[in-house]
Amino acid sequence: MYRIVSAIFASAAAVCALTASAQAEPVDYVQVCSEMGAGWARIPGTDQCVDLASQPDMKAAYDNIAISNSLEDPDLLPGEKFGVRINWGAAGESHALGLTGSVVLNEAAGGTRITASGGVGFAGEEVGGRAGLQFSW
Repeated sequence: MYRIVSAIFASAAAVCALTASAQAEPVDYVQVCSEMGAGWARIPGTDQCVDLASQPDMKAAYDNIAISNSLEDPDLLPGEKFGVRINWGAAGESHALGLTGSVVLNEAAGGTRITASGGVGFAGEEVGGRAGLQFSW
């Protein structure tokens, strides 16, 4: 029993020693572009620098993605001429409420039809919309 316990401890010590010696150097993910001035950083793995101050507000970006997610058109089944849909969309911590509608503008024999659709969505201070025209047969 003593030999088994000693062998386990010796193996664990060897693994720890190998792991410690095999660890990579820490990676510097954000490098300052001092040649460009304050607020500039280098994109990792490239020589390209970006101005961090000019990047868009991420809250507004997530709000707009949430709005986009909230603008799905209603499903119009055969014989239906108009539909309204209330949607909820999310992205990150942003949430949006959307109101969309579809209307059949023209329907021909054989199922060919022209449908218009559109909607508007709201998230925080952001407002977005969309419109479309569909030809189906």
